Amino acid sequence: MSPCFADMRVVQAGLAREAMGIDARNLDDHDLWGRPMNYPKAWLILGKAFVLHQEETFLWFCVACVLVFWAACARVIYRYPSLYTLAFPFSFSSLLAVERGNTDLVLVGPMFFAFSHSVLAGLFVVVLGTVLKIYPCFSAAALVSRPRLFGLTVLLTGFYLLTQISDIQLLKSLTPQSGWWSYGAVSTSLVLEPKLKFLISPILIQAGLLVITACFVFWLRKTPMMVGSQASPHEKQLFLAGAGIYVGTFFFASNWDYRMVFLLLCLPFLAAFRCKAWRHFSLLLVLLATNQIYLLKIPMDLAWLANVAAKSALFVVLAGLGLNLFLEEWKFGAFQSRQAE
Repeated sequence: MSPCFADMRVVQAGLAREAMGIDARNLDDHDLWGRPMNYPKAWLILGKAFVLHQEETFLWFCVACVLVFWAACARVIYRYPSLYTLAFPFSFSSLLAVERGNTDLVLVGPMFFAFSHSVLAGLFVVVLGTVLKIYPCFSAAALVSRPRLFGLTVLLTGFYLLTQISDIQLLKSLTPQSGWWSYGAVSTSLVLEPKLKFLISPILIQAGLLVITACFVFWLRKTPMMVGSQASPHEKQLFLAGAGIYVGTFFFASNWDYRMVFLLLCLPFLAAFRCKAWRHFSLLLVLLATNQIYLLKIPMDLAWLANVAAKSALFVVLAGLGLNLFLEEWKFGAFQSRQAE
């Protein structure tokens, strides 16, 4: 799309509408593609703070977000060099986010570096992300090893979401749903309909995935050494943040593929699996899930089906591993709290 960074220009158009006394979410010619601003109005505050209505400042802001994202990718590649980690910044999902200048890039890099260094910094990014994009509330799971901070985060994000219910419903109605270039239970239903000639209810897909995930978690609890990871405490927090976002957004919404840039947070944990087979399997799922447009170039139904299946399988794997790790970190945090007392 031209001009560049089209998604961030939704905020720029919202600022222009507000300056003229028009509702930022109205449809008019301030946005070149006639889109409403389907983001929380906190973006208008951020836009004013960074002077995004000025083109030069706007471009520098977008470039800075891209560079921070690439720096996070480079750190993962340096820590866990492999074809999988090297391929991630060049995946369709990552390149789509960069080309569109999607607002997710404002959060993914800072969230990576925040959780890599400080729990308090992670708390700040989770709360700020929830205010800006709603779905980062799912990343609060990363703080579970610090029960008091976790409780505070849940309280803050929960209070904000309760006060914004009507606005969240409006944003959902303004956000288009698609089966292509997207993931989620709704997207899976939409993409399968033309092939199967009938519509599978998203609720049925959700229920099926929950049952499979429950079986996977049961197996994990019985064979914990099979999928043990040598990840550091910070990398475990990163995984819980990234897995929480993917699982939460998959279950509750239809999401464009650029949102899978948050899978970057999961890569260190997955790359640190002791079991070589599990390491390759989980990272291959990420590779297949994030590259739909490349797979569609293969003239076979198996190609697009591999992408759809990988996205659903990734839900099961991340949900199962995430829940298992969440419970372990919860126990560890509770033990540490008792020791401190």
